[in-house]
Amino acid sequence: MGRSAKLLKRPSQKERAATKVAKANSQPIPTPPPRLGRGSREAKQDEEEQSGGSGGKKKRKLMRVKVDKKLGKA
Repeated sequence: MGRSAKLLKRPSQKERAATKVAKANSQPIPTPPPRLGRGSREAKQDEEEQSGGSGGKKKRKLMRVKVDKKLGKA
């Protein structure tokens, strides 16, 4: 292996997982503004329908838990 190959070595799976966790932890989880008016159940259902089911906050939390389990933190 040449000198340049050592410098440009790809990160291992553990290193990649650690950087994913660090990146996820560095980003604050956005909190939606409080909705005024109708009951909370109806408002939540409307939000889910409008968002298209992407689940950003929920998905990020699940990813954190998944990576923590993999690294043995949880």
